[in-house]
Amino acid sequence: MLDLGGIETPYWGDSQSVATSFYQMTPRGYLNDYNEPRPLDDLGMKKQDLEMLEQKEIDY
Repeated sequence: MLDLGGIETPYWGDSQSVATSFYQMTPRGYLNDYNEPRPLDDLGMKKQDLEMLEQKEIDY
């Protein structure tokens, strides 16, 4: 959307845009309470949580 809107920022790159052929998948993560990106491994999920994700066919 930034590209379509003509907005330039150092935080944007072609590899982050799903609208380009340069898009690259990165490991999934989440933002903690301080808006810091954290890997999903830091969630502290239990075995039952992971089993439910697999049952619902959700990639993690």
